[in-house]
Amino acid sequence: MEEALQDMEKALSLTSISKAWTKLQQLSGNKESFQNLVNQAVVEIKPAPPRKMQEMGVVQEDKQYTPLFSKLKWFNHPGLTGLPVGKTVFISFWRGHNNILGETAPGRALDAVLKKHELLDHPGVKAVVLGLNPSAEKQMRDYLSGPEGWTPYPVGIPSDRSVIEFCDLLKLDSFPAAVVVRDGTLLWAGEIKKMPEWVAETARLDSFDKNRFAEEDAKRKARQQAMYAVIKKSFELRREKKFDEYQKLIEENAGQFSDNGWFASTVAEVRAEKAWKEKNYRKMVDIFDHVLERFPREDSLASYILKILNGSEEMRKYSYKAARRALQIMRDSNTRDDGGYNAACYEVMMNMAMEKKDYAQARKDAVNALRELPLVHQYAVMKKKSGGGKK
Repeated sequence: MEEALQDMEKALSLTSISKAWTKLQQLSGNKESFQNLVNQAVVEIKPAPPRKMQEMGVVQEDKQYTPLFSKLKWFNHPGLTGLPVGKTVFISFWRGHNNILGETAPGRALDAVLKKHELLDHPGVKAVVLGLNPSAEKQMRDYLSGPEGWTPYPVGIPSDRSVIEFCDLLKLDSFPAAVVVRDGTLLWAGEIKKMPEWVAETARLDSFDKNRFAEEDAKRKARQQAMYAVIKKSFELRREKKFDEYQKLIEENAGQFSDNGWFASTVAEVRAEKAWKEKNYRKMVDIFDHVLERFPREDSLASYILKILNGSEEMRKYSYKAARRALQIMRDSNTRDDGGYNAACYEVMMNMAMEKKDYAQARKDAVNALRELPLVHQYAVMKKKSGGGKK
């Protein structure tokens, strides 16, 4: 064990975070050892409490879900014939652990989204996972039986193409995807990481009025169609190089669609372009930072704006705070179940802090990066098994 720990420490010393720490030492004169940072990260790692198997409760048979569920072979459950009564049910779709897109354990992305919206293990929320690959039953069961594939949710393993046909009916073409149902009413369907906040708000409600929901949903769809019409028109104007008309169209609709991240960022670009012509680069950064502040859960938007902020040296001079905010949003909204992605976000923040000579912040970023790194988590487990890792 002692030798294994030494090998792990050597591996950690070869990571890009270690190299960044060496650079920080050279810039700041800090003599603190990298191993000391690793030890601090190990102490700060708080293992998540063990998840319990979800109890489904009473289910209600219906014409839509019972025929589908009856065709599935259930793992983690003796067999479901319908959705739980009186609950908001998240149906997550799983294409298998070994597909080329690198999806991990079933329901993992769903877990991340439920946690973000404070719905994980909520008493009014249940989840079901439906497999999509009818030819991989053995591989699915073998994977689900292992520690990496463990999930608290019932997993339906398909025996035919019925689940795929269900996805086609819902027009699901982006994965990991999910469907949200309450009292037999379809609330929303789409890519799980893009689930809107109103879905979570509906799931938190103690009671559910189907008629009221139908009215609100009709208004949302009508508004969405109106926004898409504006977007389509804006694309046409840009293609025709009618930039003055394009800017006028965006500004005229800025207030109406201000709660949409994409449209808000488009408005920001139009206004930032004016600031660019005035060479007011600080104003440009402030415009984009305001969008990030308003949409703290949209990592795709944060990633897009981060590219804009780093698009020119003039903006980079003022974008330290805004770029850090964007990276933090990307880290906090990560649904990839990949600590390496989180660590990379903090490492970029660390390098940015060094550029600004904010060495105290750079040290904090280094510890944060190590705390996220999967290799450090493995090292922490080994140290615990060794009784503290005495050398």
